[in-house]
Amino acid sequence: MRTDHKIIQGDVLDGLRTLPDNSVHCVVTSPPYYALRNYNVDNQIGLEPTVDIYVQKLVEVFREVKRVLRNDGTCWLVLGDSYAGSGVHAAHHKNPGLSKAAHRGADVKTPIPKGLKAKDLIGVPWRVAFALQSDGWYIRNEVIWQKPNPMPSSAKDRMTLSHETIFFLTKRPKYYYDMEAVREPHSAANQKDYDARQRRGKLGWGDGKIAKNTKVSGVTHYAKVGRSRAEFHNPNGRNRRTVWTIPLQPTKDAHFATFPERLVEPCIQAGTSERGCCVTCGAPWERILEKDIEAPDGQGNFGKNGSKWVDEHQQSSGHRIQKNMNALRALGRDHDNPFPVRKTIGWKPTCTCGCAESDVIPCTVLDPFMGSGTVALVARNLNCSSVGCELNPAYIDIYKTKLDVGNQDPTESKYVFEKS
Repeated sequence: MRTDHKIIQGDVLDGLRTLPDNSVHCVVTSPPYYALRNYNVDNQIGLEPTVDIYVQKLVEVFREVKRVLRNDGTCWLVLGDSYAGSGVHAAHHKNPGLSKAAHRGADVKTPIPKGLKAKDLIGVPWRVAFALQSDGWYIRNEVIWQKPNPMPSSAKDRMTLSHETIFFLTKRPKYYYDMEAVREPHSAANQKDYDARQRRGKLGWGDGKIAKNTKVSGVTHYAKVGRSRAEFHNPNGRNRRTVWTIPLQPTKDAHFATFPERLVEPCIQAGTSERGCCVTCGAPWERILEKDIEAPDGQGNFGKNGSKWVDEHQQSSGHRIQKNMNALRALGRDHDNPFPVRKTIGWKPTCTCGCAESDVIPCTVLDPFMGSGTVALVARNLNCSSVGCELNPAYIDIYKTKLDVGNQDPTESKYVFEKS
């Protein structure tokens, strides 16, 4: 499938207003941080006289983002914090021409918000998040981006900041989220426990102490007393956690606030369909999962030989176990492993348009603060289309170089550039 990539040069609000309602599936973006950097462009966000004005400006931007985002879409907002009264005026530097801060645009004196004191941490990310929540957004997660290689700090009276905040936001309580696409490896302890119990043939009952638990949809569940971590082991990996350890990525770009591609990847993978979306209504396709429950004796699939194993186990243990295998399979659970193996065996539409597989097109990712184009690059690599806004024309040149615009096969990638 050909992916389309559009970038609008100009003010972010003007650019967003040119986009149709409900037209993008996923938003991944990082606005300019408050009073942290001067990009030397008129109408730039981040240099407002007060943090309240900055927050209100972002609320206005994300109100347009919400309009453009599909009702089943997701939004990932990366924000860093600032200290009141921090920063350096390049004009006051003993050698302004050699000021490294001025060179990277960090020659901004942070105002002291009302009610705070010099050197106070302002709490910008949560101020913005609460304002967006009041404006109708759902805050689904706070993700901590932990940087093992943070920028060094000259401060001698506090710790070096080594993390930033990512807010996972949605328009509706129900939305498209591909949990299987972003599973992560199990912890070493969990994997070690699982491997050891597998070798001993004790993935399920272990010591044989079984307790009657609850009844769901007419199926009696049993739980082993003191169940181990191994019983909750999905071989495909565990559900992604909210602390992501991702190093900063070196760049030669003349842009000093790029984020790493590895940070963008899980956001797009979770928020878009790998298969694509309906060409008629844009609804993403979802996975068809085969629930392959492994029998603890290692002889095969639970649905094929589970009954035989249960009969034998009843005779040896003396415990009565519910035999309704079909109901257990429908619930996606058994008495040994509440998280069965889930294999993707196909894809299906989430709409009723009746679209065939040939009627599928790539999902679309939006970055309203595009910068040098990292989100667009990752979107293209994941076979998604992209659209973005960027105020600084110099960064659009970096974008063109990064995505190798002009040297791409037009049947694979198409690029459109506009001015708002």
